[in-house]
Amino acid sequence: MTTLRIGGLDGFRFLAISLVVLFHYYVRWAPPYIDQSYYPYGNAYSNPFFEHGHMGVQFFFMISGFVTFLSIEKCLSLKEFMQKRLIRLWPPLLLCSVVTFVFVAMEDPVNKFPFHKSVLSFLPSLTFTDPLAWQYILRDPDIALIDGVYWSLLVEMKFYLLIGFMYFLISRKHILRSWNILLIGLLCLHYLAKFSGFSPLQLLDKAAGLLFFYEHMPFFTLGICFYDFYVGKKLKVAYIIPVLLLISSMQDFDWISLTMLAVMLLLFLALVMDWRVIRPMEWSVFRKVGVVSYTLYLLHQNIGLILIDKICGWIQNPAVYAWVPVVVYGMIVGVALLLFDYFELPVKRVLTEWLFRPKVSSPQIKKPAFD
Repeated sequence: MTTLRIGGLDGFRFLAISLVVLFHYYVRWAPPYIDQSYYPYGNAYSNPFFEHGHMGVQFFFMISGFVTFLSIEKCLSLKEFMQKRLIRLWPPLLLCSVVTFVFVAMEDPVNKFPFHKSVLSFLPSLTFTDPLAWQYILRDPDIALIDGVYWSLLVEMKFYLLIGFMYFLISRKHILRSWNILLIGLLCLHYLAKFSGFSPLQLLDKAAGLLFFYEHMPFFTLGICFYDFYVGKKLKVAYIIPVLLLISSMQDFDWISLTMLAVMLLLFLALVMDWRVIRPMEWSVFRKVGVVSYTLYLLHQNIGLILIDKICGWIQNPAVYAWVPVVVYGMIVGVALLLFDYFELPVKRVLTEWLFRPKVSSPQIKKPAFD
């Protein structure tokens, strides 16, 4: 098995973040998604491909399912696994939350955009928890995530906790089987609740959906299966259950979503089979953006929309508005690269050395023998 950062995965991340950015910069903040447009160009550049850019998040979940096992197999305990995940996620999240909060406050003083948040919004944002819980606890309806895109981090953290618990505390050797048992149970509960009309079952199904992220679990599971095949190069009967779960979740997909999903699956298949067609995903320009995709994801939406509005305001020719989001994307990529090199990597290095430095045992002092 190769140990390179696995060839095209960073290229996959580039593709995923680009899909999300296209969605947020051309479609998400205009009708029909909301009542008014926050783009100077309205929905003039909306098209079916941009409208389905949210599928990039599902692609991220597939990548996460794959990559998590690269990390978890190097860990000796659930504690070590979660510490490494938090070292990876939390420092950039803290910095980007502060940068986003301050930027919105300074650059949008008249509240033109709906991005202004209460300071208390740092609570759910930095703890990977649901803002609704904090609204209830603190009786403050204004508590939200600093940037709406942070919702996916809540899903990611649930996945890390669930897979970590099952891997280390239930069955390290039979993790795929244990995961499939969970999936079968969830599928049975979901369809029993759906077709029986039994209220207690429906409530239980809703609770399970919140806890086990029904909507997104198929994509994490596909990533797990692709990794398992990547390691063993052997098809298994165990892959059938994830496929059934995926099929059950596709009932609301239109043909464009299905096509994009098919492309994602083919890309992963090409990766694990090491087909030459995947080589462009390894180009350095794609990999560099892919490496900083997490920081880029955290920064791009609120800051990007305000920058698009300001830059378009300086331009006299509306015909070039279409290129402004591309310029803004490039600007935020540049910032993300700087933050990665001068903040994320140094902080990760310091925290890793602090938490995982080798423990030096004190020399043993021989006690004198007694007759």
